[in-house]
Amino acid sequence: MNQNSGKTIFKNGKSRKGIKNEYGHCIFELFWKGKLVYEFGHFKMNNWKTNNYELNIGMENNEIKPSLEIYGPDSIKADLYFKKITE
Repeated sequence: MNQNSGKTIFKNGKSRKGIKNEYGHCIFELFWKGKLVYEFGHFKMNNWKTNNYELNIGMENNEIKPSLEIYGPDSIKADLYFKKITE
């Protein structure tokens, strides 16, 4: 999902070239029909290196089921979490 990968990411309905390359907690939000439905992320150890992210979104029993793969230096230390946002 970075600017050189050819994959598109979106923010506020507009495509963006890439994700900020920072260290610390990287948090992503997934909106569905204008509502925040999931928050997910991990702790990035170094801002000098870049990870690639692959988000897959599936549906099961009319419910969104996302999964995230991280490729890069933080993939093993990812400390990955998903949080379903409920009303």
